[in-house]
Amino acid sequence: MSVTTAGPGEPAQMPGEAATAAQVWRARLRAAVSARGIPLATILINVAVVALTYLAGKLADRGAQRQGRLRLRSITVGSSEPSTPSAR
Repeated sequence: MSVTTAGPGEPAQMPGEAATAAQVWRARLRAAVSARGIPLATILINVAVVALTYLAGKLADRGAQRQGRLRLRSITVGSSEPSTPSAR
């Protein structure tokens, strides 16, 4: 299956048989989902929002670490001495 690229602002074109198969597959999927009452669009939007939020958080975290703004405290577990904040 090869895809023919188009100019800017134009969708890519698939050969006739592959395009028809993809359209039939999507139509069958939409019909099956709506027959069962599954809100597929809502599910897909929620998955996209969660994924984008996760990626934005990762990007913000990386930026904060590079700028030195994020300083993580080290916590020692199982120490025999009680930990107290150091006074400066």
